[in-house]
Amino acid sequence: MAAAQAAAESAQSIAGGAMRIPPATIQLASQLPDLLEHLVSATERLNEAIDRAERYMALADPMIRTMDLLLPQLESLVATGDEVFKTVSGLPGVSTIGRLAGGPTSSTRKRPRS
Repeated sequence: MAAAQAAAESAQSIAGGAMRIPPATIQLASQLPDLLEHLVSATERLNEAIDRAERYMALADPMIRTMDLLLPQLESLVATGDEVFKTVSGLPGVSTIGRLAGGPTSSTRKRPRS
């Protein structure tokens, strides 16, 4: 910082009175190298974080694809179970057996939201 101030003072003396550099500008100019170093460091950390996130996504990608394939099948299975329950609960005497066995009846079973 002292070297930058000395360089600025010598530049002012060379320029003479024609061009006066304000002290605040000199102070900001002397801080630029440190600011650039911090910017480089922050950029490197950001790139490392992005690389890490990309690696996690690459690891999770097969699982996500598998879930995308399984979910429609699971939804279909649940829908089939609901249809079976509706059909069986409509048979005469099944609701009585269900109440005696302690299972859900058609009036107590929660319906899925559509």
